[in-house]
Amino acid sequence: MQNLSLKRRSDGHYDVRLVVDVAWDELVLVPREGVHHGRIRLWLAAKDEKDRATEPRLSELNIAVPQDRLAEIEGRRWRYGLELTMEAGYHDIGIGLRDDVGGRQSFLRHGVNVR
Repeated sequence: MQNLSLKRRSDGHYDVRLVVDVAWDELVLVPREGVHHGRIRLWLAAKDEKDRATEPRLSELNIAVPQDRLAEIEGRRWRYGLELTMEAGYHDIGIGLRDDVGGRQSFLRHGVNVR
Protein backbone atom coordinates (compact mmCIF):
# COMPACT_ATOMS: atom_id res chain seq x y z
CA MET A 1 0.00 0.00 0.00
CA GLN A 2 1.32 3.43 -0.88
CA ASN A 3 0.38 6.99 -1.81
CA LEU A 4 -1.88 7.68 1.13
CA SER A 5 -3.54 11.08 0.76
CA LEU A 6 -6.10 12.83 2.94
CA LYS A 7 -8.72 15.40 2.04
CA ARG A 8 -10.82 17.03 4.75
CA ARG A 9 -14.55 17.17 4.02
CA SER A 10 -17.02 19.85 5.10
CA ASP A 11 -18.57 17.42 7.63
CA GLY A 12 -15.22 17.09 9.46
CA HIS A 13 -14.47 13.58 8.15
CA TYR A 14 -11.67 12.78 5.74
CA ASP A 15 -11.58 11.11 2.35
CA VAL A 16 -8.55 8.85 2.57
CA ARG A 17 -7.12 7.65 -0.74
CA LEU A 18 -4.68 4.80 -0.84
CA VAL A 19 -3.11 2.82 -3.65
CA VAL A 20 -2.48 -0.91 -3.57
CA ASP A 21 0.34 -2.00 -5.83
CA VAL A 22 1.65 -5.40 -6.85
CA ALA A 23 4.48 -6.35 -9.18
CA TRP A 24 3.04 -7.52 -12.49
CA ASP A 25 5.45 -10.46 -12.27
CA GLU A 26 3.53 -11.68 -9.19
CA LEU A 27 0.21 -11.90 -11.07
CA VAL A 28 -0.79 -14.80 -13.30
CA LEU A 29 -2.23 -13.79 -16.67
CA VAL A 30 -3.70 -16.35 -19.05
CA PRO A 31 -3.50 -15.70 -22.81
CA ARG A 32 -6.74 -16.00 -24.78
CA GLU A 33 -7.38 -14.61 -28.26
CA GLY A 34 -4.55 -12.06 -28.19
CA VAL A 35 -5.30 -10.77 -24.67
CA HIS A 36 -3.80 -11.87 -21.34
CA HIS A 37 -6.46 -12.10 -18.62
CA GLY A 38 -6.27 -12.06 -14.84
CA ARG A 39 -8.71 -11.75 -11.96
CA ILE A 40 -8.08 -10.20 -8.56
CA ARG A 41 -10.27 -10.02 -5.48
CA LEU A 42 -9.42 -7.23 -3.07
CA TRP A 43 -10.89 -6.92 0.45
CA LEU A 44 -10.64 -3.75 2.51
CA ALA A 45 -11.67 -3.06 6.11
CA ALA A 46 -10.71 -0.54 8.77
CA LYS A 47 -10.95 -0.31 12.56
CA ASP A 48 -10.56 2.88 14.60
CA GLU A 49 -9.03 3.41 18.02
CA LYS A 50 -12.45 2.86 19.66
CA ASP A 51 -12.64 -0.63 18.05
CA ARG A 52 -15.38 0.44 15.62
CA ALA A 53 -14.90 -1.50 12.41
CA THR A 54 -16.17 -1.12 8.88
CA GLU A 55 -17.82 -3.98 7.05
CA PRO A 56 -15.24 -5.61 4.77
CA ARG A 57 -15.59 -4.26 1.24
CA LEU A 58 -14.88 -6.55 -1.71
CA SER A 59 -13.76 -5.42 -5.15
CA GLU A 60 -13.62 -8.02 -7.90
CA LEU A 61 -11.31 -6.87 -10.66
CA ASN A 62 -10.79 -8.31 -14.12
CA ILE A 63 -7.48 -7.54 -15.80
CA ALA A 64 -6.95 -7.62 -19.57
CA VAL A 65 -3.61 -6.82 -21.20
CA PRO A 66 -3.39 -7.00 -25.00
CA GLN A 67 -0.55 -9.16 -26.31
CA ASP A 68 1.16 -6.16 -27.95
CA ARG A 69 1.32 -4.32 -24.57
CA LEU A 70 2.94 -7.07 -22.48
CA ALA A 71 6.41 -5.55 -22.90
CA GLU A 72 5.11 -2.28 -21.38
CA ILE A 73 4.22 -3.91 -18.05
CA GLU A 74 7.39 -5.98 -17.70
CA GLY A 75 9.23 -4.98 -14.53
CA ARG A 76 6.43 -2.60 -13.55
CA ARG A 77 3.66 -2.62 -10.95
CA TRP A 78 -0.12 -3.05 -11.15
CA ARG A 79 -1.86 -0.28 -9.17
CA TYR A 80 -5.40 0.11 -7.91
CA GLY A 81 -6.75 3.14 -6.02
CA LEU A 82 -9.24 2.94 -3.16
CA GLU A 83 -10.97 5.63 -1.15
CA LEU A 84 -12.39 5.47 2.38
CA THR A 85 -14.26 8.08 4.39
CA MET A 86 -12.86 8.20 7.94
CA GLU A 87 -13.07 10.22 11.11
CA ALA A 88 -9.95 11.85 12.52
CA GLY A 89 -7.79 9.57 14.66
CA TYR A 90 -5.82 6.37 14.41
CA HIS A 91 -7.10 3.53 12.19
CA ASP A 92 -5.87 0.06 11.33
CA ILE A 93 -6.50 -0.71 7.66
CA GLY A 94 -6.56 -4.31 6.54
CA ILE A 95 -6.22 -5.31 2.90
CA GLY A 96 -6.47 -8.79 1.46
CA LEU A 97 -5.61 -9.54 -2.15
CA ARG A 98 -6.18 -12.82 -3.99
CA ASP A 99 -4.98 -13.64 -7.48
CA ASP A 100 -7.83 -15.96 -8.51
CA VAL A 101 -5.94 -17.30 -11.53
CA GLY A 102 -2.67 -18.00 -9.73
CA GLY A 103 -4.25 -18.92 -6.40
CA ARG A 104 -1.88 -16.72 -4.39
CA GLN A 105 -3.03 -14.37 -1.69
CA SER A 106 -1.52 -11.65 0.42
CA PHE A 107 -2.67 -9.69 3.46
CA LEU A 108 -1.48 -6.34 4.75
CA ARG A 109 -2.28 -4.41 7.92
CA HIS A 110 -1.25 -0.78 8.02
CA GLY A 111 -1.80 1.87 10.69
CA VAL A 112 -2.94 5.32 9.56
CA ASN A 113 -3.16 8.47 11.65
CA VAL A 114 -5.89 10.60 10.06
CA ARG A 115 -5.47 14.27 11.03
